[in-house]
Amino acid sequence: MSDVSAVLTKKDYLGEAKRLSDGSVKEFDRKVWYKVLYVFLIILSSIGEWTRLNVILAGLPKAITAGVIALAFLCFLLSNDLDLVKSFVKPYMAYVSLILVIMLWSLIIWVLDFTSFSSIIRGGSKMAFQLVSITAAVCAVYIFGQRAVYLLFLGLSIMNGTIMLLEMPNYGVGESLRSLWVCVSTFGTAEGYARSLEIHDVTFLFGQFIIYFLLFAPRGTEKEKKERRFGIIVSIFFFAVGLKRVAVIAIVASLIYGFIVLRRKNITKIVITGGVLWFLFLFVYLYSVRTGSFIRLMDKVNFDMMGREYIWELAKKYYRFEPSYMGLGFEAVDAIVKGWYESGILTHAYPFHNDILKVFVELGFPGFCLWAGITYIVYPVFFCKHFSPKAGVLYMSLLTYMTFTYMTDNTAFYFWCTMGLRLIPLAYAFGTTKHEKVEKRWSAPDKGEMQRQIKSLIYQT
Repeated sequence: MSDVSAVLTKKDYLGEAKRLSDGSVKEFDRKVWYKVLYVFLIILSSIGEWTRLNVILAGLPKAITAGVIALAFLCFLLSNDLDLVKSFVKPYMAYVSLILVIMLWSLIIWVLDFTSFSSIIRGGSKMAFQLVSITAAVCAVYIFGQRAVYLLFLGLSIMNGTIMLLEMPNYGVGESLRSLWVCVSTFGTAEGYARSLEIHDVTFLFGQFIIYFLLFAPRGTEKEKKERRFGIIVSIFFFAVGLKRVAVIAIVASLIYGFIVLRRKNITKIVITGGVLWFLFLFVYLYSVRTGSFIRLMDKVNFDMMGREYIWELAKKYYRFEPSYMGLGFEAVDAIVKGWYESGILTHAYPFHNDILKVFVELGFPGFCLWAGITYIVYPVFFCKHFSPKAGVLYMSLLTYMTFTYMTDNTAFYFWCTMGLRLIPLAYAFGTTKHEKVEKRWSAPDKGEMQRQIKSLIYQT
């Protein structure tokens, strides 16, 4: 009787092994298709950054990233893993809180100032795109975990390479290569072919990828080491192709910060202190812009501001640097710049090229404190306490890099920069804190280990 039981038991185990094996293959295939579809969605939505398409379609292709949200919903329906979804609620709500604060404060300003409906629609649409960017970032991490960083990088790299190939016939191979050399060797002088490759939003995002791959990307296995080397080389290449001077300085400062802090013991304290110092520095920076001392400093170090000082001078009459200044409402700066252009003050409707000043003008002193407080203090505390100190270092490294660009560019609400600043640290956080549900959901079963366990059970019977 015992022999019969043993035979039946073996049959049961072998049947279970076959079922698990078949299931794991299907799950693997499904994951491959998820990755292919995700990368394809990123390519389609980011190709709209190509100047020739952007003139026609503007930001419309970015809406394609909503497909990532749909893909995440499909994954949930197939897995029905509520515990995994719950683990993303707090990070998502933390991210969305910033959007809600900006919108609520802007609504107060709009109502009190009787702002035109067109301005409200413009501000609301900008926030809608920000919400899509953030939601797509969180959904990508939900689907792929830490692999989301590499997949986003892969999609944007393919897009950038495609644009390079599409533009090259317009200039010729020789002239294209010469133009790229001039851009790199002169530290940002873009003309001809190099000029057509200026995709500011994506170029700045490649700076984030450089920081991630150099300091934070996994390197435990040979495959991870190869992917890291590939990521470093390709990120630097596309970063150099769309070279921005301030971004180079920002990269160096952020890498030094990350390298030093990662080797300290009291990481959490350093990260939070750094966030508070950045918060205070923003007000010093605003004061220096208001008084002109920042411009004088740039003149002393021979940094060409390329006309930014003229725009900042024009903006002075629209705001007051004092706590009682309430702001003009989100996206009000666009209306101001448009007025300058229509009146002939500017030859082009150039933005402020200073997102720190832009946020202050639009949200006022109280709104600016909320924006800066959440971005520079609340988020670092959240990453350090809810995930791990190293996740906090990654977020602050990326934010340090982006803050340098905020001073002279319009990157704070760029679609892809926003996505990277949310996706990269969150993916790293879930990858390094080893959440059981993330590991269980997204790691294909090791067939060899499974077979060894089954054999062990069979022999025990």
